[in-house]
This record gives sequence, structure tokens and C-alpha cells, in this order.
Amino acid sequence: MPADSTGSNGPNLGFRAPQVDPVSHVAGKVDSPWISASRDINVAMEKYGENGIVAIVLSQLDTAVVDFSIGIPGREGQMISNWAAKDSEVLILGHVPPEAIPWWTTP
Repeated sequence: MPADSTGSNGPNLGFRAPQVDPVSHVAGKVDSPWISASRDINVAMEKYGENGIVAIVLSQLDTAVVDFSIGIPGREGQMISNWAAKDSEVLILGHVPPEAIPWWTTP
């Protein structure tokens, strides 16, 4: 996940990019406004945690959240849906404020 700053209150995650739909982000669109997260801490740590991980309290976000953790609706059985489900993927649009990050790890 791209971090745009790290202040005394912890990480502040955000990314600005052109409009990209959530499915295109999962498919690998690099220039995307979506932030990938996982509901599975083991996936976060073992697959994506080489630079550390953050916990995100989704109820504290004021942006779009798309939950693909059990697959992509309408694309059941397709490879892209299976990827999303395997990673328990949740997408967050644009920004995660520091207040929504109760803890983080560093490498």
C-alpha cells in the first residue's frame, strides 16, 4: 500500500490517480485510486507484509469500501474473482486517515 506520509500519529495512507473501477484494480491496473487491504492478517503479513502492515478500522472510513473477500459478484468462478477471494481482498477508495489505523508494523 502506498503511504503518503508517516506522522507522529502513524501512517496516513492515500493515493491519487485517475478513475479506475474496483475490478480493474484487482486485475492489476497500476495507476489506481484504490487501496488494497485484506481481511486475513495472515495474507497481509505473509504475502504483502515485507514493508510492514497496518490495521484499518473500516467503520471509521468516509470513503467507498468494496468487499471482494468472498469473490467478485457476477464473476463467480472466474480467475479474477478467485484471486480476490484467496486474498480476502477489500478495496478502499483514495485515502485511509490516521484515525482509522489503530496499529501498524514496520519491516
